Amino acid sequence: MRKRREEECERRKAKRRERRKDRRSRKKRGGEWRERVRERGRKQKEKKRGLAERGEREGERRERRRRVREKEYKEKRSVREGKQKGGREEKIEGAERREGGVERESERKRKKAKREKERISRKREREGERRERRRRVREKE
Repeated sequence: MRKRREEECERRKAKRRERRKDRRSRKKRGGEWRERVRERGRKQKEKKRGLAERGEREGERRERRRRVREKEYKEKRSVREGKQKGGREEKIEGAERREGGVERESERKRKKAKREKERISRKREREGERRERRRRVREKE
């Protein structure tokens, strides 16, 4: 059983080898193979040149995008710090536009603050329990 399986495997390998040989000989026959290789080289060179040009453009675009992002960040920061007049109104309009409305946004913030408070209180509680345990252990010793 095992021997037969191994023989079949060998046969398949031999067939594969033959096919590979055929493919290679077909590929390299005549001048069209050389022509194809030359064509491939030319295409690669063109691609590299195009990529270099595109890279320059891409760099400029990236720079522009970065400047815009920085500008937006500064605007948002000034709104957060309340330096900009009417910053709150702009924020509210944006929230309303996002079809949630201001109520939902403020509610979300309230819930978030509540969760944060609960998390901190749990953390303090755990710390207290830990201290208590340590104190008990020390008293036992």
